[in-house]
Amino acid sequence: MNTRSKFAAHAGRWAVAAAAIAIVHLFSCSEPVVEKNWNFDHQVIYVGLQRPDDVVSADVDGDGLLDLVIAEDLGITWFRNKGGNRPDFERFNPVCTDEEKTGFMGLWLSDFDGDQDLDICVSCKDDDRGYWFENRDGMGKEWLEHGLPFAEDVADHSRTHDFNNDGREDIVMQRYHGSGVFYMPSPADPSAEWPIFKIGEGRAGLSLHDMDVDGDMDVLINNRWLENPGDPESVPWPVRELPNTEDNVKNQAGDINNDGIPDIAHAQEEGESCYVLLSPSWKRITLKSDGNGLHTAVLEDFDLDGDLDLLTADIHGGCAYIFENRDGKGTAWLEHRLATWSEQGSHNLCTGDFNNDGLIDIAGKHYETGSALELWYNTHAVR
Repeated sequence: MNTRSKFAAHAGRWAVAAAAIAIVHLFSCSEPVVEKNWNFDHQVIYVGLQRPDDVVSADVDGDGLLDLVIAEDLGITWFRNKGGNRPDFERFNPVCTDEEKTGFMGLWLSDFDGDQDLDICVSCKDDDRGYWFENRDGMGKEWLEHGLPFAEDVADHSRTHDFNNDGREDIVMQRYHGSGVFYMPSPADPSAEWPIFKIGEGRAGLSLHDMDVDGDMDVLINNRWLENPGDPESVPWPVRELPNTEDNVKNQAGDINNDGIPDIAHAQEEGESCYVLLSPSWKRITLKSDGNGLHTAVLEDFDLDGDLDLLTADIHGGCAYIFENRDGKGTAWLEHRLATWSEQGSHNLCTGDFNNDGLIDIAGKHYETGSALELWYNTHAVR
């Protein structure tokens, strides 16, 4: 049976599970066994960040190496990967040269002008609106500011995808203080005014996944998801509620139990719990219940065993954590702890293969002034 057929076969049971949200029992495994080190080589790249909010991995200069881009209070900075098994990183001056703009949030990168290099979308606290910065030289050294129609609030998160299949990357931004989720399709002339459509409500976590396996991209927002109606300008998008969830969670979807249907991972951004929801019944498996603000939820195959593991971290002092998917079915997990700089914890971690050895590494930082940019190189294959 193909993936779409599997989804269709389970659709009825999904509806029943959602309707029974008030009476579904919360399933949980026992607390995972803890292993303090999982062969990750810790490196501090830079100390002295100014209240950094987001860190994103991307090849800014097109040299085939993943760089790191950070939205800080005083600007957008990026660190060029200079290569090697344990790369050195070169810090570049802020992307935004307007000294009156401070407090950047909701950072993401994509190609908005079709010139085959990566541009930046972000929002600014000073004027509560969104911007995109054009990578003019393709090397990340010359940037041109453009306004976006997102306004009246700073963005907590941004994500990009070609939602309308016109060959250009579009933007979804989500309000931080309010609850709106907005879709902005890129115009043929990216310097022209961008349209904007409010596709739904919600704050906290934002991520993208084809949840109903119908070939178009849906939007996960907090503890629910918005179904792409096919024409993304047809608003609002239908809301699909999830049972067995907490509020104010980071989210990411993926096939955790290898049955061909998307599952979901949640982490309470200011709470203690992270868990996975296994479709089609949305059975909840709790991985951690004593966290200290788990402000990251990233699914990756860290050990190259063919299944998805979960990355999260404390933000109010503590560790970063990888939960290893031991049985490939999402029901047996092993917790691994990674030390953080000054035991501050970490905030909005990202992942990528920074030394091109085929293993997924981790980058992160705390959000306080003076905090460090850190890398954890994955050496799992040689343990």
